[in-house]
Amino acid sequence: VNVIQTMTYYCIGKWIVEEQQKGEKRAKYGKQILKQLSETLNAEFGRGFSVDTLENMRKFYLVYQDRISENLYRNFAIEKSEKVSRILDDEKPFALSWSHYVKLMRIEDESARKFYENESIKNSWSLPELKRQCGNIFELDNISEEDFEEEWRVFQAKSDRSSAMNE
Repeated sequence: VNVIQTMTYYCIGKWIVEEQQKGEKRAKYGKQILKQLSETLNAEFGRGFSVDTLENMRKFYLVYQDRISENLYRNFAIEKSEKVSRILDDEKPFALSWSHYVKLMRIEDESARKFYENESIKNSWSLPELKRQCGNIFELDNISEEDFEEEWRVFQAKSDRSSAMNE
């Protein structure tokens, strides 16, 4: 897992939200900012900074903004401290690949998102396996909404008991 990549994308997302959008979830001129930023980053660092990727970075920060302490952010993004690698060994804020998080961010329900993240880590799910597992629970074509909600409540109760046992 490339923790440096996910941390970098988190920091870029934070910068977009806090500096370019002034803390707003969306800037009125957001597409223009991301288009200009994409052109600048691609010119300076090479490809890999499309508008879609920058939108994912912004969303990544918004979804996981409580995951990284201000101290870790400062050491990683601002001070570029050598102790960051030691900190990341102790405090791994992101244990999955960027592609896993792009998939997880699409899950609106926070508890479901956490469940799939934890299961992915615990079971070493590949991205295709994560997609398959997410597809299983969210396919509502073959299940009524009431049945789905009941299945979800049962799942959450099991998950809560499991979490309590691990504490």
